[in-house]
Parts: sequence; structure tokens; C-alpha cells
Amino acid sequence: MNHIEDLLSGYIDGELTEEQRMLVEHHLRRCEECRETVDEISAIRNQVYTTYQSIEIPSFLEQKIISSIFSEPVYGKLRAYIPAAAILSVVFFVLILSSATFVSIGFISSLASAFIGIVHIVPLLVSSVPLLLQAVVGTALVLMLLSLWSLRRLLVIKATG
Repeated sequence: MNHIEDLLSGYIDGELTEEQRMLVEHHLRRCEECRETVDEISAIRNQVYTTYQSIEIPSFLEQKIISSIFSEPVYGKLRAYIPAAAILSVVFFVLILSSATFVSIGFISSLASAFIGIVHIVPLLVSSVPLLLQAVVGTALVLMLLSLWSLRRLLVIKATG
């Protein structure tokens, strides 16, 4: 007998299509093992729901979280380390350039070769997978819109808060 474990959770949550629900109910009439699984999942679901409902969240918690977010900018804590980080970056950059000139030249030529290879591969890839470019552009646009929406929401919260 084939079991239908992958449909049981959706059955309990009422997320199945009518056809899937009827299939599960028909199977449950014949299969004791799956009926026990449904009973166990239902008991766990009810226990989680009951526990969730019993948790009392203090009324001041949301305001406390929002005020702690806007109380001190993160960069304010890191401001003292910025000059040291800049100096270390310059020293590190100078050391790399002075001690590894020959390695740098080989590395740069390898990077240039890899870049040229990528420049030749991208048109081939785009032409062989026609929807790749549209998918990448579409995904980028969706991410940009979500970012703008999130930024707008944060600015509204900051302006009203």
C-alpha cells in the first residue's frame, strides 16, 4: 500500500484541493498507520496552537523594540574605529603592492583573461537560454521594488515615531 505522508499536513491544515482531500480521506479509511499519523500531527498542531495562545506579550514590547531601533545609530558605536580601519586598509594596500608586484601582475593578467572569457561566454549563455536575461532583470526589478517599499516604510515609521 502506498502511503500519502506528503499530503497529510496539507489535509490537516485544509490546504488541499477537493480531489486531493477526497484521495486522502479514502486512503485514511483503509490505512491505520496514516490515521495514526494524522492523529499525531493534529495533536501536535493543537498543542502548538494552545501554547501560542497562552503566551502573553507585554503591551509595551512593540514600543520598546521600535525605540531601541531608533535610539542610537549603529554607526555611532563604530565611529571610533573608522580612522583605525582606514589606516589599516592603506597599510595593507601598500604592503600588498610593494611586496607582491610580480604576483600582482600575474594575478591581474589572470583576472583579465577570466574577464575576457566571461565577456565571450555571456552572449552565448543568453542566446542559449532565452528567458535567462528576462528572469535576471525581472528578479532585479522585484528586489529593487521590495527594497524601495521597505525603505519607504522605515522612513514613515521614523517620521511618525
